[in-house]
Amino acid sequence: MHEEWTWGDLLEQGAKILLDAGIEDCREDAKALFLECFGTDQAGLLLHRQDRPQKEQYQQFFQWIARRAQGFPVQYITGTQCFMGLDFLVGPAVLIPRMDTEVLVEHVLQELPEEPDLVLGVDLCTGSGCIALSLAHLGPSNLMMLATDISGGALKVARENARRLAPDCLPQFYQGDLFQALPKQYRGLIDFVVSNPPYVPTAEIPLLDTNVKDYEPNQALDGGRDGLSFYRRIGVGAQRFLRPGGHLYLEIGCEQGAAVSRILRHAGFTKIQVFPDLAGRDRVVSAVKPV
Repeated sequence: MHEEWTWGDLLEQGAKILLDAGIEDCREDAKALFLECFGTDQAGLLLHRQDRPQKEQYQQFFQWIARRAQGFPVQYITGTQCFMGLDFLVGPAVLIPRMDTEVLVEHVLQELPEEPDLVLGVDLCTGSGCIALSLAHLGPSNLMMLATDISGGALKVARENARRLAPDCLPQFYQGDLFQALPKQYRGLIDFVVSNPPYVPTAEIPLLDTNVKDYEPNQALDGGRDGLSFYRRIGVGAQRFLRPGGHLYLEIGCEQGAAVSRILRHAGFTKIQVFPDLAGRDRVVSAVKPV
């Protein structure tokens, strides 16, 4: 590195390397890596743009830039992702939380019952724990979350996030396949079930962006031949565990609203509704177990 380079020069050079590597969001990614590497924010960058970096700082920054140039996701490089205003630890064992899923969480928060009794919620395919922990952190004090995932690696990340973000309202984590992980004592007692399950059709996974298909866990993406296999299983299992009048909330692919609605109707649910994300695309399906 030229000894006269400033913070601004370093950032421009990082963006150029990513541009040459074919990274579409080269400037945004370089800035995200820079801010994390230098422990600053946008205001700090503007204030110190003419400062000269320490040797250790620019070495780490270029190491991170090199990993991103190879396709490694920014969030796995920095180890964190902001979701619902909380900073979650993430890594290759878990899907990176996305803004689309915030729509699901916000919808659940809006419909949580205002009552003094204990409210029991289940988060299936919890991954990093972003849904369960956001609800536990932002929801009412009478909410108790249970969370399941088939991946031991994912649950390790989720438990660490729980210790950091929700120490006073720790969810109970269970390893296993969907509802099979839950103790049978909860059958018929759950107030709501929420999930962002795998929903990408198997044949479409190779068509995803490189930083998704090559780095994020396939197990968290693959929804089977038609992308709907988890919805069929969740519909059946939720009927067993929800109390009469209990709610089911599911994130879906933007073209799956009608298909998932049919699946839930066939499973015996009523009051089925489809809600859009901020771009106007179908994103959430909610349903109610009949009383």
